[in-house]
Amino acid sequence: MHTTTADYHLTKNKSEYQLTTHAPTITTPPQLTHDRTKQRLISTGHKPYLHALGITDARGEVIPAAQDKFRQINKYVEILNGLIKQLPSDAPLRIADMGAGKGYLTFALYDHLANTLKRQVKVTGVEYREDLVVLCNRIAAESAFTGLTFVQGTIADYNTKDATIVIALHACDTATDDAIASAVKSN
Repeated sequence: MHTTTADYHLTKNKSEYQLTTHAPTITTPPQLTHDRTKQRLISTGHKPYLHALGITDARGEVIPAAQDKFRQINKYVEILNGLIKQLPSDAPLRIADMGAGKGYLTFALYDHLANTLKRQVKVTGVEYREDLVVLCNRIAAESAFTGLTFVQGTIADYNTKDATIVIALHACDTATDDAIASAVKSN
């Protein structure tokens, strides 16, 4: 074992152990750069929607039970960020999130595009469950996300012809297939 004050060697001779001490190989503490804070595209500071959705507590700290969801949100935004950066930066974006559910990913994507990248964007979350649509529209209004709305309806019935991007993550049953079909049909 190597420490900054001494090196220790433990050896075994037949049935006996012997510990010897030597001058330290290194005398300066090692760098702990591998313990750096993870850089995320979605931070927790000043994000009331993360608190309203149950991702963070009142202080803006990620709730232990929501750590996986917070990582998922950031990975999702990271993947889409790389794809969206390939599009012309001066063109407005119209995004349809099919099967938006509670809107975790929808809110984070809108926040990143509108507030971090400063893109002109309109995001519509399409969700079948009316109670989630009401909840998400309330949170969007409270967060002053004027370009984010949620509509109640089915993926099959939602018209994506004006959308720049159509996304569907974790949509149930045939919903993902319906979203892909709608996007392809709308070009």
